[in-house]
Amino acid sequence: SAPRCHLNKQLLGVRVLKGEPAELSCTVSKDVTGTWFKDGLKLTSMDGVVFEKEGLVHKLVINKVEDIHAGKYRFEGGDIKTEASIFVEDPPQVDNVLLKNLTSVPTVAKAGHKVQIKIPFEGRLPIRAMWLKDKMELVVDTRICVDTTETFTMLSISSSERKDCGDYKVRLKNDSGVLDVNLKLLVLDKPQPPAGPIKIVESSANDITIQWKPPKDDGGKPLLRYVVERQQVGKNDWVTLGETPKTCTTFTTNKVEQDMSYYFRVRAVNAEGTSDPLESDEVKVVGKASPGAPDAPEVVSTSKDSITISWKAPQKIGSSRIVGYIVQKRKKGTMTWLPVNNAPVAEKKLKITSLKKGLQYEFRVAAVNDAGIGDASGPSQPAFARDSTKTVGPVRDLRVKSSDSSSVTLTWKTPETKDGSDVKGYEVEVRPSTSLNWTKCTALPLEMTTYTVKGLQAEETYFLRVRALNDGGPGEATELVACMEAAPPVVSPRFLIDGTVKSFLLIKAGDTIRVNIPFEASPDPAVTWLKDGLLFPNQTAITTKDGTTQLLIGAAEFTDSGTYTIELQNGLGKRETFSFQVQVTDIPQSPGPIHLEVNVPNTVTVTWEPSPSEKWESNLYYSVLKRESEKGVWRLVGDLVYNNKFTFTQVIPGRDYYFRVVAKNSLGASGPSETLKPWRIQKIKAESPVRPQKYRGINQNQPPRILAPLKPHVVTTGSECRMSCAVAGHPSPKITWYKDNRDLSKDPAYLCMNDFGICSLIILGVTGQDEGEYMIEATNEVGRAFSKAFLIIKGNN
Repeated sequence: SAPRCHLNKQLLGVRVLKGEPAELSCTVSKDVTGTWFKDGLKLTSMDGVVFEKEGLVHKLVINKVEDIHAGKYRFEGGDIKTEASIFVEDPPQVDNVLLKNLTSVPTVAKAGHKVQIKIPFEGRLPIRAMWLKDKMELVVDTRICVDTTETFTMLSISSSERKDCGDYKVRLKNDSGVLDVNLKLLVLDKPQPPAGPIKIVESSANDITIQWKPPKDDGGKPLLRYVVERQQVGKNDWVTLGETPKTCTTFTTNKVEQDMSYYFRVRAVNAEGTSDPLESDEVKVVGKASPGAPDAPEVVSTSKDSITISWKAPQKIGSSRIVGYIVQKRKKGTMTWLPVNNAPVAEKKLKITSLKKGLQYEFRVAAVNDAGIGDASGPSQPAFARDSTKTVGPVRDLRVKSSDSSSVTLTWKTPETKDGSDVKGYEVEVRPSTSLNWTKCTALPLEMTTYTVKGLQAEETYFLRVRALNDGGPGEATELVACMEAAPPVVSPRFLIDGTVKSFLLIKAGDTIRVNIPFEASPDPAVTWLKDGLLFPNQTAITTKDGTTQLLIGAAEFTDSGTYTIELQNGLGKRETFSFQVQVTDIPQSPGPIHLEVNVPNTVTVTWEPSPSEKWESNLYYSVLKRESEKGVWRLVGDLVYNNKFTFTQVIPGRDYYFRVVAKNSLGASGPSETLKPWRIQKIKAESPVRPQKYRGINQNQPPRILAPLKPHVVTTGSECRMSCAVAGHPSPKITWYKDNRDLSKDPAYLCMNDFGICSLIILGVTGQDEGEYMIEATNEVGRAFSKAFLIIKGNN
């Protein structure tokens, strides 16, 4: 007989965006005439659908998929039959030009004006729109309103305020997917008042200087200037004294009279207007004022019975010129200040004599004018009455510890002295062999006996010298010569990316973000980290050392999500970049309460309040489960649900149902939200039919038997596994599943289903721990039957 026709390639289901082309094809082993079916009905012709046959290949082609094309298709020809589904995806979409304008150009409004931002969209209905501001759901009130129809969503703010500024996100969601639209709103206003209080920083008989701080909010426009006004106490009129530029927050006026009291006020000005004023307390203009305190005097020189000091004039001279200075002294450790001179000295330098040899003294100075003696300065540094210290000797064992093409590290030992504590520090100087001029390497003396001189030229010769310092000045210099190495070859910056560096990181909130990026370059490049195109603000999280730059964030927050870019640049202008994405997420929070509605007979629509995690998780979906008794097994009835509604159609009147909803993402599942009471559709009482008499002659009970046994399965980690078996018997057998002899009835990782004798065990996400021997046991009052099979996991070590 002729060989039977069989399938070489069966139909494969496809998911396709609405408006895109789709194709189903199968290949048979011999030439047959085929027939196509959709959802069980024979297809002879359908809008937009073309049937093609090319030799042994049969095709169903749709040039432009519409919603009506979704469904289950079957091809039959000869002895063969194959079927697959077309799923039509129609996620929310926004016009690309509008999307680009919204995301790249801020919406600008003036304070007090109405703001309307309208976003038209397309996609399969219903489309749910959620508005977020600064990553939190937008709070609607009498001023802020959100309207959403089947074609657009619109934000309306009746009277905008500065606090409305920020980053907004519109999340459009339907059962095909999610679209996030990001936009900025900038509200411009006059500035806030300057920050107070107004301080009086200078006051004399002739003028007053006031000071304030810039406003905390400039209104969104740069400040232009400040306006200063004055009001005499007891009068109503404010007099404008003048203006200051935006960078100056002090103002001096001579439009005041001695012994009178005034109020001052300051306003900030930008292009939008003038702020409300900042007002001072009552200010009284003083009469004659004595000078302020000078800075502490400095010790110039010492001898066995005298010390010479010098000082500078005080910044605040008072109401008249300074005529001289009074100097006081005290022994260190005592509280009493003694006068050095009775009459003021005009010079700002004085030699104090008749001191006791070997004692330590402190000095202070006060200025004198017509109003009297001013405030005294702080005390000078303590100084001994003794002859100046001899200079210290040369440092010992000066040598080069290490060097490269641009730096040299020196070390040395302290000079030989009777009292090593006399050394106050060290200075290092350098000169190239082509010059006679020495250059100091540091502005302040060094405390350590090692120092690295940087910024030297490759292959050059340098002279270096080190001196010890004490109170007597610099000691004798010790010199050496250093020849610099040749510069290493230039290596253009490049990243050494291998399998350990990933371009996308999914991080659980609170976990550590640690990314090491290896690179090579010579000379060492400048390393810059950016986040979302801007300089990364948290520079303390970045370390770069020995050819690796590291990002380390101890506890990830949702705001750490984004695109991170590392730039390497050397002095020759060579630049290299590498980017990776970080998505911070978390196991979702539970959905809100469940509501049940009956709109069509024998169906129930399950709706629920969204999980709060929808605000930050764009890849969140829901699973719906049901059970038919208070202690029954939960069975999955809906998965990958992207909205907040699911319709269950197989409702049997008179039976109790419980429903459960969990939110899921790539990290796991939330706790469940459940109906609290059993739910049922009441049976409709029909007229009593005539009951046929039971034939009582034969016992109809039958022991369980396995009609189709379990088969062994081989699946890959992460995929879904469904193990099925056909069972018969009367009364209907009780079904129990076991893995390696362990009862699985109460294990939530396994779903057990029994549809009229077709018994299935479903494992949603297989792991290596699921490998083993599975058994189904069927029992009733007459007997017992069982079937066993092995599950093998690919990729399981």
